[in-house]
Amino acid sequence: MSFRTLRLGLTAGVTVALLAGCGTSSGGTSSSGGAKKDSSVNTRAALYSSLPASVKKAGKIVAGSQLASPPVIYLKDDGKTVAGVNFDLAQALSTQLGVPIAFQQTSFPALTPSLQSGKIDAAFDLMSDNAERQKTFDFVDFVHNGLTYLVRAGNPQHINKVSDLCGKSVAGVQGTDLVSYAQTASKKCAAGGKKPIKVLQFTSASNARLQVQNGKCAAFLGQTPIMLYLAKTAGKGKTFAAVIDHAYPAETIGMAVAKNDTQLRASLQKALQALIKNGTYRKVLDKYGLGDLAVSKATINAGS
Repeated sequence: MSFRTLRLGLTAGVTVALLAGCGTSSGGTSSSGGAKKDSSVNTRAALYSSLPASVKKAGKIVAGSQLASPPVIYLKDDGKTVAGVNFDLAQALSTQLGVPIAFQQTSFPALTPSLQSGKIDAAFDLMSDNAERQKTFDFVDFVHNGLTYLVRAGNPQHINKVSDLCGKSVAGVQGTDLVSYAQTASKKCAAGGKKPIKVLQFTSASNARLQVQNGKCAAFLGQTPIMLYLAKTAGKGKTFAAVIDHAYPAETIGMAVAKNDTQLRASLQKALQALIKNGTYRKVLDKYGLGDLAVSKATINAGS
């Protein structure tokens, strides 16, 4: 059975957890409490010795994320507790690395400059690994992904493929590949004698999906796991519907690190591979119904 068929099996699992965090960034506020190096660092961990000296000195790896993409990574209703697939993977990775991975809330557009400037050590969100981003970053790929349209319940505008968006308004998160995909599709609409797509960009997924809910946009272009989750849970399943774009190229999502941070990249890859080998990785994804999006091994820059 193919990945695109299997990935339909999303369920809405939720866990409650807390990870030590750090200060504010240009994209938002800290997501959790302060980590103390003396109580959270395990120098005997399998991969501690492989970490960069800067990470050992800080006693943690600072990971930027919007924290607004359930069930992958998000803040619970208290606005402080981090939860989701990436959080659980971070907890497990930390046992291999010997230092906590502290999530710092950062808007998606701010992830790139924050990583380039050293405000964060890694971007651990839903960032697609592609050739363009690989010019700046290296990716430790950890899950497969795709494009899904979030539309109003019942799909009243009959959106089943990208060409159905011609002449309509769509919402997307600024800086994502999905926005670029819609913009390219808009040009094709115009070239075929149809009205172009009006692509509206927002800094957060929550604002983007609100445009569909209030009828201002026909669809929100988003990551498959999130869109399926929202369609299943929002308004007890009566607010949205999700339509997978099967024509969209399959992609991988990765933890992004600076191109010159080869030591951290290698440590993260080894830690993820260890979790894949011992079964922890698959258990985390299965908990959230995302087991069919699992990668078979920890690769570097496998996206195209």
